[in-house]
Amino acid sequence: RFPPGWGAPGSVLWNGLIGWTESEDPGIRYFSGTASYAAEFELGEPLLREGQGWLLDLGTLREVAEATLNGRRLGILWKEPFQADVSGLLRPGRNVLEVKVTNLWNNRLMGDLLDPGHKSNARTNMVLKVRDLVPAGLFGPVTIRRAVGRPAGDAAPAPGSAH
Repeated sequence: RFPPGWGAPGSVLWNGLIGWTESEDPGIRYFSGTASYAAEFELGEPLLREGQGWLLDLGTLREVAEATLNGRRLGILWKEPFQADVSGLLRPGRNVLEVKVTNLWNNRLMGDLLDPGHKSNARTNMVLKVRDLVPAGLFGPVTIRRAVGRPAGDAAPAPGSAH
C-alpha cells in the first residue's frame, strides 16, 4: 500500500517481492516515502509448543522498516540484519505481519527531473542532475525461524526494542 496523493497507486498485489525501481508504474518506480507490505500466514499449534525462541528476518530492504506482528510493534529496523525477536508473539492459526518500508528522497527527485510536467510534492532548491535510481523497497526473503543461541524459557527483548 502506498499513501494517497504521492503518485503511486493506492495498492498493488505482487506475486513476490520486487524493488520499487523495477516497477513498470512510474508512480512506484519514482516513489519516495513510506509504503506498507502486509501478509498473512498460518502456524500449527504443535510447532509453537516447543518453547523455542523465534526470529523475524526481513532479509534485504532499503532503507528502514517498522514491523508489526499481530498488532504488536516490533520496532524500527534501521540496519542489517533487519531482524526482530517475535518469541511469544506468534500464535496458532492466522498471523498478520505488516512491514512499513521508507526509502530515500533520490528517486522522487529523479522522477521529477525526468518528467517536469507532472505535479510533484517534492520541492528543493538543489541543482539536480540525472543519476541512477537508488534501490528501494523490501527485497526479502522474509522468514520466521527458530532463534539460535537463546535457550527456551529465556526472556526475550521487549517488543518494540530495536535489533
